[in-house]
Amino acid sequence: MKTTRRIALAVIAAAAVVLGACQPAAGASDGDIVLGNPQAPVQIIEYASTTCGHCAEFHRDVFPTIKRDFIDTGRVSYVMREFRTPPAEIASAGFMIARCAAGGNAERYYEIIGMLFERQNAILQASMTGGALEELWGVARQAGMERQAFDTCLRDPEAQRRMAEVERKGVEQFQISGTPTIIIDGTVFRPPNNQRYTVENMTVRLNEALN
Repeated sequence: MKTTRRIALAVIAAAAVVLGACQPAAGASDGDIVLGNPQAPVQIIEYASTTCGHCAEFHRDVFPTIKRDFIDTGRVSYVMREFRTPPAEIASAGFMIARCAAGGNAERYYEIIGMLFERQNAILQASMTGGALEELWGVARQAGMERQAFDTCLRDPEAQRRMAEVERKGVEQFQISGTPTIIIDGTVFRPPNNQRYTVENMTVRLNEALN
């Protein structure tokens, strides 16, 4: 069996064991990666998945402006929490790669998440023919990872357990059922009239929170 095939099966198996064995429960989310001023008066939490098309759209069309106007100015901090969507093993791998390659650097972590969103269609298309892992390796290599570090990263069962904990807490605390879901200052933000998140409605809500 090829090495890449063994790694893919290991990721799938670890995800299946963790997700199948755990029921939703309360508990703190460990491992938040905070972008911006940790002491900012307002916090955004986004529950997202690297395989979520609407998440990719949000990070292409909305997030850059919110980052420039609110996060980079120190008024708002931002955290993305993992809430994996199908195919869950690919979402898991994407988040794991971003954490491993970033080495604890928040700016770098979210840059790599952005790279995964940019390559999302190619990764998902490749998954139909068993080639997703090589697409993910392409992102990891672009982010500066060596192949051995990439392979080791995807074998980490603790990362799977941590993501399952984050998901359980999201369901328990905020009733998360889809992605992206935005929490602003501890409250789920639901745009009026069932709109998608936009620069305009996010800006209005954040200014309300700041005032």
